[in-house]
Amino acid sequence: MSDSTGNLRQHPLLDAFDMRILAALHRDGRMTKVKLAEIIGLSPTPCGSRIERLEKAGLVRGYHADIDLVQLARLTRFRMTVSLRDWTPPKARRFEAAVAGIPNIVECEAVLGDIDYIVTVLAVSIGHYQEIIGILLATLSDEIDFTTYPVSKSVKREVDLALLKLSNQEEAAP
Repeated sequence: MSDSTGNLRQHPLLDAFDMRILAALHRDGRMTKVKLAEIIGLSPTPCGSRIERLEKAGLVRGYHADIDLVQLARLTRFRMTVSLRDWTPPKARRFEAAVAGIPNIVECEAVLGDIDYIVTVLAVSIGHYQEIIGILLATLSDEIDFTTYPVSKSVKREVDLALLKLSNQEEAAP
């Protein structure tokens, strides 16, 4: 959530230590709890307890390597905007279920406005992309309108996000 100035509003149950933990883990999820405790200014035991609480609350969803799948598998990223014709909850559920069953669709976000979804597809070629979308259209062709945008380069990614700056708190020391 952000306020009218564009700053991230702090979750009501989080304090400054929690925000510094989240920011540090966001930058480097592989650091040890001892190093994290040192960075944020807590001893390891309370720091570990806070991490567990943040995980249980769903604020820390996991720890993973940020692998460049596009480079690794020589894939091309395609973005689609999708509008459901005469939107209804059953049509939305049908679309979302169809998307969930297609592995090359790596992201689908429901949005507000003139379109209903923004979808990200990874494919080895335009022909492969058309095959993937063909699967979607086989069941939903009379229910959706879409526009495709091949992505030429990534300019900015969320992984570069500075959580503490967005929440109006100072950055923790590295």
